[in-house]
Amino acid sequence: MRKANILAFILMFLLSHAYAEGNQPQPQTQTAAPGEADLNKARELVNTDKPEALKLFLKSAQAGNTDGMNSYAIYIQDSNLTEAYNWFKKAAEAGNMYAMANLAAYYALGKAVAQSDAEAFNWYKKSAEAGNPDAMSSLAGKYELGKGTQKDTGEAFKWYQKAADAGDQYGMQALGAIYEGGLFGKDINMTEAIKWYKKAAQAGNDVAKRRLLALGQ
Repeated sequence: MRKANILAFILMFLLSHAYAEGNQPQPQTQTAAPGEADLNKARELVNTDKPEALKLFLKSAQAGNTDGMNSYAIYIQDSNLTEAYNWFKKAAEAGNMYAMANLAAYYALGKAVAQSDAEAFNWYKKSAEAGNPDAMSSLAGKYELGKGTQKDTGEAFKWYQKAADAGDQYGMQALGAIYEGGLFGKDINMTEAIKWYKKAAQAGNDVAKRRLLALGQ
C-alpha cells in the first residue's frame, strides 16, 4: 500500500471510533446529586447483575441525573434504539457532554433519527467545547472532511491538537499521521510524528503501534 493511501486510511479510521461504545464518564467523588446513589450502585452491579443495574440506571435517570440518563441509554441501545436516543437527547439538552457526543453519533449514522451531518457536527462541537476529549477528535474529523460544516483543515488541526493534549489517543494518532505525511499544510516532521505515535500507542492505539513498527520504532 502506498504511503499516501496508508495515511488516508489512518485519518479515516479516526472517524470510526466515535461510533463504537458510547461516551461515558468515570465515577467521581463529589457532592451527591439526585439519583447519584442509584447510579453508583448500578455501576457496581452492571457486570454481575445487569437487570438490577438497568433498574437503578433508569431510577437515576428518572430522578434527573444526566449521567444516569446517559448510562441507561448506553446499556439499552442494543435492544431499544429509540428509547436510547430519547435519553441521550434529554441528557444532552440538560448539558451532559458525554450524552452530547453520543447524540452526535446517532445523527451521524442516522440511528433512531434522520441522518444529519449538520446535527452531528452541532452536538460534537457542543461536547468538545464542554471539554470532552473524544468529541474533540470527532469534531476535528468533521472539519477535516467538511461534513456538517465547511472543510477547514486549520480547525481540524486545532481540535486534533486539543484532543491529543487532553489525552485522547485518536487525537494523538492523528497528529502522528499529519506530521508523518506533511498534511494540513504542515511540514513533514518525523520527530513529532514518532512522538505522537508513541503517545497514542502507550494509550492503547493499535494503528499507532503498527505505524511505529512500519517506521522501525
